[in-house]
Amino acid sequence: MSDFAPRWEKHPGNAHQFDVTTIKAESSELSGKTLFALGSSITWGYASGGQALGEYLAQRFNLHLIKDAVNGTSIAGDASDTYVARLKKHNHHTDSPDMFLIQLSTNDVWQGFNEDDVITSIREMIAYIEQEWNVPIVFYTNTHFDNEQYAQTVSALQDVCKQKSRCSLINLWNNVSLNNVTANQLKLYMYDNIHPTRAGYMTWWGPEVARQLLLIDALVCRN
Repeated sequence: MSDFAPRWEKHPGNAHQFDVTTIKAESSELSGKTLFALGSSITWGYASGGQALGEYLAQRFNLHLIKDAVNGTSIAGDASDTYVARLKKHNHHTDSPDMFLIQLSTNDVWQGFNEDDVITSIREMIAYIEQEWNVPIVFYTNTHFDNEQYAQTVSALQDVCKQKSRCSLINLWNNVSLNNVTANQLKLYMYDNIHPTRAGYMTWWGPEVARQLLLIDALVCRN
C-alpha cells in the first residue's frame, strides 16, 4: 500500500478550502494538551494527503499531536507493525500524552481476524496504556459501510469500554444522524467507502469527534 491514494489531490474533497490550516483555533479545556493518535490509513490520512482527525483536532484545539499511523495495519496479529506492537515501542519515558485517540481499524476484517482476536488485542492495548500513562483512552469507529463483522466488533468494543472508567467509544458507525447524508455529500466526504477526504474529516467526522471529545474530557476532569 503506497503512502497516499492515487490522485488523492484531484478529489474535490481535498480542495484547498478543506485544508486544516484554514481552521481557526479555539480555546477549550483541550487546549495545550497532548493527543496520541494511533491507527492505520484512516489515522494517517491515506486519501487526504496526510491530514486526518489528529491534524484537525490539533489545529482546532491547539493540541500537541503524537501520531503513530501505518497504512494497511491491523490491531490483531503478530506482525511487527500491528497497533499493539507499535504502541509498545512507546512508553512514559518517550512520550507524555494526555489522551489516546485510537481508530478501530477496518484492516482486521480484510486480513481475516475475527472479533475475538481484535478485542483481545484491544484489551492488551488498554492494559498497556493504563500501566504506562493511566490517561483517558478514546476509540472511534468508521461511519457506516456494508460489513457485518465490523459491526459486531463495534458492538463488542462498546461493551469493553463500558467496563473501563477511562475508556470511551466515539461510535460514528451507529450514529444515525451523522450517517444521514446525501449521495453527493458522500462523494465529497469519501474517497472510497473506507477513507475520508479532507472534507470528510473537516466537515463530517471531525466536528462530531470534537464534540464528543470535549464531553469526554469534561467528564474525566470531574472524576
